[in-house]
Amino acid sequence: NEYKSYLSPYQTMKVWYFAYGSLMSESLFLKFGTFSKRKRARLDGWNLSFGHRDVYDEDDKEGNEIWAADPQNTGVATIVPHESHVVYGIAYEVPYILLERYLDDFEGPTYTRQILRVSIMGEGYIDVEQVDAYVYIGNRDNFEGHRKPTSKYLGLMIESGEWLPKEYLNRLKMQQTWM
Repeated sequence: NEYKSYLSPYQTMKVWYFAYGSLMSESLFLKFGTFSKRKRARLDGWNLSFGHRDVYDEDDKEGNEIWAADPQNTGVATIVPHESHVVYGIAYEVPYILLERYLDDFEGPTYTRQILRVSIMGEGYIDVEQVDAYVYIGNRDNFEGHRKPTSKYLGLMIESGEWLPKEYLNRLKMQQTWM
């Protein structure tokens, strides 16, 4: 608890973070920290795309297998505005410092953190409440349209299938992958 004494109240305040890509995987998320709540969530007016070109790190062998096995062809998840579409994911309640110290680095310079209105859903995917949540959105400079995720990357998303509507999960399972 010595460490906590150095944190400002702002850093320890609880915020919502909306995950729609690989961080829907609880096992991956827990590598960065803990959460106090994990809820089904929906973001209206956006569309999921794998057209984001990730930064390739030649020294990160494990990461490159998951995210950017071939930086010229593979893509990772981002969201793009689209009035009639919906993106499903997971809302985590986390201390703000988790975003600042870990998730900003994980998402890297090719993503921008924004606050968007997200619907928290209960049983039967019925809206329970609306919250402002931090969402990482791929920068336009790294968006290249039609790319394919690696099968390992897509597997991290599908791993959280019980949190997603069946039709949405089936759409993810049908997504073509790069190798």
